[in-house]
Amino acid sequence: MYWKDLSRKQQILIMSVVMVAVIICAFVLISVSTQLSRLEMFVLLCGLFMLGTIAEIAAIWWENRLTTKRPSDSPIDMIGKRGVVRTACQPEGTVKIGPTIWKAVSSDGALLETGDEVIVDDREGLRLVVRKATSATAPPPADS
Repeated sequence: MYWKDLSRKQQILIMSVVMVAVIICAFVLISVSTQLSRLEMFVLLCGLFMLGTIAEIAAIWWENRLTTKRPSDSPIDMIGKRGVVRTACQPEGTVKIGPTIWKAVSSDGALLETGDEVIVDDREGLRLVVRKATSATAPPPADS
């Protein structure tokens, strides 16, 4: 079984057990090999525990950062979405759909003015093919 096959709770449990085992081993080795006072041993144990906790939090954060899926912003996913013209399409310009600005071309070659609402009909590579939205044909506004 691989690490990635375990559930999040199992991974955290295993990391916690390993962290405690390392702290106990370090505590035993230090107490046997040196002459430290009880206060020094307590401070050392707290420091090891805090270091292990920070390492565990960093590992969880890093894994979440690597495995979190971001919303897709591919041109294919934009088909059917509604946007706003940023620079006039005569016939080529730019449109904003959600937080992303795309190169766009008017589907019928008509002039699309800045601020016009458009619907994405198709794509040509990374360029969107759009048409002016009318209230009868337009779907409800997306994140524009």
